[in-house]
Amino acid sequence: MKKTTLAAALLAAATLAGSAQAQVCAGFPTVDRGFSLGGRIDFPEGGDAFGVEASLNAAGPLSVFGGLNVLSADGVADGGEDQYFAGIALETPTLGAALGPRASVCPQARFEYIDLGGSSITGIPVGLGIGGTFATSPAGPTVSPYVIPQAVFLRFANDGGGDASETQFGLRGGALLTFGMFFFGGEANYLGGNDADTTLGLRAGVRF
Repeated sequence: MKKTTLAAALLAAATLAGSAQAQVCAGFPTVDRGFSLGGRIDFPEGGDAFGVEASLNAAGPLSVFGGLNVLSADGVADGGEDQYFAGIALETPTLGAALGPRASVCPQARFEYIDLGGSSITGIPVGLGIGGTFATSPAGPTVSPYVIPQAVFLRFANDGGGDASETQFGLRGGALLTFGMFFFGGEANYLGGNDADTTLGLRAGVRF
């Protein structure tokens, strides 16, 4: 009976530890039942991108996130591109506990759509995020690094026809520095293929 009670207590502790930082593995600093709102700037080749993003960490293992980016890129008829994205992540405390007490692991998927004015790109990255949260000092900020290897399913559509599809390897990663309700950080997003490219970005926001 005591062994059963002890096992149940350990399982509950592992579940709570995982859900407490459930979105670190998805690249967001929200804790269980938390919400975040922030802005970002990215530097893709040939332009800049400004956007907003939000995340909701529901009670338990589920978290959702989404946002909008406006890209100012060369060669686009109206001078810009609109990118919409939304995603979902599912915390897996067992995998996180296997990596360490501060580890966070979550399978996740995103849906991304870029309107190019006459053509569009649809992307579905599916991957496994790994992150963690570490205190710099007892009363200081926390640091939350994360990395997300993923398969990216892409579809290119043109109003005049000639649609195409392909699958590429992607890698997204970065770190967040959190001071109470405020967070700041940087991120790198790599997409492979014939035109392999790495985009760097900066992020900042608040969490509740």
